[in-house]
Amino acid sequence: MTDKIAILEKIIHVQSCIIEGHSLKSILRKETPFFKESSGAEIITVCMETEDHVDIEIVLEEQKKFLALLRKYNLAPKQMNLQKFIEQCSSHFSSCQEHIKLKSMYDIFEGTLSKKKSTSFEEEMGFVEGDLFPIRNKTGKKIGFVIYFFTKEPQKEKEKLLALTEVFQLLVRPFYDEKLHILHAKCVQIDEKMQRLTDKERQIAHRVLLGRPHKIIAEEMGISINTLKTHMKNIFSKYEVSSKIELHNKLTGSV
Repeated sequence: MTDKIAILEKIIHVQSCIIEGHSLKSILRKETPFFKESSGAEIITVCMETEDHVDIEIVLEEQKKFLALLRKYNLAPKQMNLQKFIEQCSSHFSSCQEHIKLKSMYDIFEGTLSKKKSTSFEEEMGFVEGDLFPIRNKTGKKIGFVIYFFTKEPQKEKEKLLALTEVFQLLVRPFYDEKLHILHAKCVQIDEKMQRLTDKERQIAHRVLLGRPHKIIAEEMGISINTLKTHMKNIFSKYEVSSKIELHNKLTGSV
């Protein structure tokens, strides 16, 4: 009962911070000690999934080891091509099972990193085992997952991990745009005048609102920087603005 009350109080606290305008990701990162103590996991990742890639949207850890290792092994947190892992998850969860136990990092990186590199990654990470739970939308469709990584023999309770996963699911759902496969940082209400933009321009504008730099947007969209600049010029022209800040204000009704 005490655990349930603590989790409920944490949900209320996070939602209150969101209402005040704080970023979901920054709030959750500040709550890392709570999630770590409640789960027993050293590292927790919240991932959102599309047809052919996985975005690691949120990493909760105190030592910053996981993100450093991703960089070391040239694994971009955004758009990681983990096709075999996605297929494994889809097959597993279609059979009504709600949990995957990860025995090695190769369970995740197969097809992306060699088994040797995956083993080196988990040794540097101190990986012992992992537990993966799905995140679903309101209709029950899987849109992502939470992975709890343990670096020592875990003293964990499955029911507690399920409860924490429900917390992440509850908090993430309102921010996730399933059409664009984007997790918004804040509750951004897009101005209906976005209708004047083309589909591609809307996708770019959404990413601009998230504060992503041109290089990242171009990579995510699969276009060159010059092509992106042309799109940005057209977007600016349609809204009669000359900067990202002005565009943000126009689209969110801040002016």
